[in-house]
Amino acid sequence: MVGAGEIHRTAGLKGVGATLRAIDGIVDRLTQGIAAFLVLAEIVILFAGVVWRYLLNDPLIWGDELAGSLFLWLVSLGAVIALRRGEHMRMTVVVGRLGPRAQSEQNRDVGGVEDRSGSGGASPQRSRAARQTVS
Repeated sequence: MVGAGEIHRTAGLKGVGATLRAIDGIVDRLTQGIAAFLVLAEIVILFAGVVWRYLLNDPLIWGDELAGSLFLWLVSLGAVIALRRGEHMRMTVVVGRLGPRAQSEQNRDVGGVEDRSGSGGASPQRSRAARQTVS
């Protein structure tokens, strides 16, 4: 995976790294904003479906279909957000059986950042908390 710094060095262009980081930040905030909107829309649609079905005795036929479609989009965006934060779920049983070098390569392939902390891709705060819990 080519990082913004590598593109800057190889292309010899000034400001490319900063521009890419700015675009990355915009895409990150946009993704999180859309996901937050989808959560709110999901709540409103499901609540409206309950009100119409049980209080007005006239169910919204389209409500469940729309809620299901929005949920699929929410899952997809949630996976992107979790991967960017390094909090994506993975099979730790399989990763734990790999050697240190293979774990490092797997972390780099999945998250784009090599993890040398031995935490299996967890953030430093979570790995400290996990070590304190174990001991």
